[in-house]
Amino acid sequence: MVNLELNPEKNPDLSVGEKESRILIERSLGEIEVARQEVIMSLLQKRKVSDKKEYIRLIVMILSGMENRLSGFMEMAENKALQRLYSQIRQHLKVFFLFLQEIFCSYFNCQQKLPAEFLKEQIEEVAILVKELKDGFFISSIHNRDIRFLLENNFNDFLSTSVKGTSLCELLYHKMLAIELLEIADNAIGKTLERSLFFFNYNDHQLCKIINTDIAEKVKLQKSKMQKIATLLYEQKRINQYPVKVDFTLRRDLPSLKDQVNQWIDEELKCLESETPSHQGNNNEVAYVHVPFRGTEIYLLHKAFIDSGGTSGETYKSLFEKTSAHLINNNQKGFSPESLQKNADKVNYEVKENVKRFLQKMIRNIDSY
Repeated sequence: MVNLELNPEKNPDLSVGEKESRILIERSLGEIEVARQEVIMSLLQKRKVSDKKEYIRLIVMILSGMENRLSGFMEMAENKALQRLYSQIRQHLKVFFLFLQEIFCSYFNCQQKLPAEFLKEQIEEVAILVKELKDGFFISSIHNRDIRFLLENNFNDFLSTSVKGTSLCELLYHKMLAIELLEIADNAIGKTLERSLFFFNYNDHQLCKIINTDIAEKVKLQKSKMQKIATLLYEQKRINQYPVKVDFTLRRDLPSLKDQVNQWIDEELKCLESETPSHQGNNNEVAYVHVPFRGTEIYLLHKAFIDSGGTSGETYKSLFEKTSAHLINNNQKGFSPESLQKNADKVNYEVKENVKRFLQKMIRNIDSY
């Protein structure tokens, strides 16, 4: 319809009235719906992911070409009804593109450039989101000031350079990150700034530096070498447990945020572990006891020991501070008092049964002595 009937280059005397315009708009909607069904059926018939990606890439190219032609047709059209018709068809193409973007996003070539009109509208949406962030999140004192400053500069840079052309990948990343930050500003349940930045793989060198500095400050508060190691291991485990959004990244030319932070922690661990005592009898050397228990089971044993009167003048925290750094299991070398205390809410039926079996075995052994 666009290439033949509504092409002013092929139909120099093209003109439509209001009634004819409404009929053509309805036809356009019908063709869009047929195109949706054809895309779905075609993708179902293709087995290889590479074939599906190529199919979507070609469709986006066709949409981009149609958008550019319609833009040119609008400039040539003198009839207002015809101009409105072109504008409405362009809107239909946008809706179809958003359908592809939402349903088949994983098959998109994220480096593919967007049609000019789509790009303009999408950037305007991101700009509105960024304005909301500037009125709330970026001036909030709740979150790390350096991180807020870094994020604000990034969005400003994106908006200032995107007018020259940006990829679908860059656009989606900044749009979804802005929405995520707004949810954090609204205190959405289960969302924290650090967790979200790892989820979106915000792999900026400056963010890595901020995170590493925060971890380094926690390590400095520890007195012994083993407590420092235990703190690093705990932070590494905590960060590695964050979920990550597949195929999302700020910088495709850099390692992921997790990889960069993990590399720094590994280097710190190697440095600490290389600081061996000058002789075997050094009193500062930490002795270890290997136990077959998980962190939750170690916590429960300590709790039962204190609550049963196993020691006087000690609290859970003070006992953890004296024992945690000396305990190792199959997964971890040394614990921090904080990591053990956090297991208070993780004690379940399985943990209780494991500890009870161990204590029952101790009782049987005592009876046999």
